[in-house]
This record gives sequence, structure tokens and C-alpha cells, in this order.
Amino acid sequence: MIGFLVLLLAIAPWIISATLTYYYSQSFLGLLWVVIGAIAGALFVPVAGVYWLQTLHPRSMESQAVGMIFVPVILPFFAYSGSVAGVSAVVGFYLTGFSGLSAVAISVLSVILVGLLPIAIAKIPSTSEPSTLSRSSNQWLWLPIGAIANGIIGAALAIYLTKAVVWVILQVASF
Repeated sequence: MIGFLVLLLAIAPWIISATLTYYYSQSFLGLLWVVIGAIAGALFVPVAGVYWLQTLHPRSMESQAVGMIFVPVILPFFAYSGSVAGVSAVVGFYLTGFSGLSAVAISVLSVILVGLLPIAIAKIPSTSEPSTLSRSSNQWLWLPIGAIANGIIGAALAIYLTKAVVWVILQVASF
């Protein structure tokens, strides 16, 4: 049951994004953009995430523990978050009607923010004791849910930041 739920969580963002993109674009070119966004996010966000991890947590990147979980946990988390951010950004392009330079700005900001968000949150000091994940419980579901949330939030922040910058530029240009 848990395996099916994880599989459903894994493919749901792509199905929803493809459906919304096709609904708003009414062409199969939109579906191609969803695939391209997923691939681009899966390639570029791990690079940004590792960069931010090395910048904000340099001591922990040199530890043996990070070396043991880097390939099986950290890289897949960033790749999946990037893939979700890529498809979310494509849906955002069609919902907001951005094109050209704004689309490039949203893409670059998505890569930066999706790589930065989990690292910045991990940098916040915690006052509670760290909890351990139990292998027999359903707490492993939080990893894909966190990756999906990270991708969607990063893409949404990039879209709204780009909208704000475009609005400010238009306001300054109208004077």
C-alpha cells in the first residue's frame, strides 16, 4: 500500500502539470514543454542544490555521513524537486502568459530557489531534539512530499518574484 502511495506521489505532479498545460495551451507543444521543463529541472537543480549545500554547510559536506547519503538521498531529492519545479514553471508560464525574457528569469530563479530552500531551512537552528525516522512507520512518505512541496514552492516564488520585478520595471518605465 505504501509503495503504491509513493508511486502515486511520484507521478502526480507530472500528470497534473501535463493536464493543466494541455488545457491552457490546447496543443501538444505544451506537453513537449512539460517534458523539457522536467528534464531541465532534474539536471540543473541538483547542481544548484549541491552548490548551496557546499556554500552554507561546508563542514557537513566534508563529513563521512554526507558521503554515504549523497548519491542515494541528496541527489535524487534535488533531481525530483527540480523536475517538479520544471513542470510547475511550465504551468506557470501558461497561466500567467509570460514569454521571452520573463520565462528565462522564471527558469533561472526556479533553479536557484529550489536548490536553496531546503538548505536554508536546514541552516535554521532547532531548539528541539532531532528525531530519527523509523523504517517501519509511514514517515518515509515525507521525503517525496517535501520534494514536491519544495519544487512547487520554488517555482511559485520564482513566478511571483518575476511578476514583481516586471511590475516595478513597468512602473519605473512609465515615469
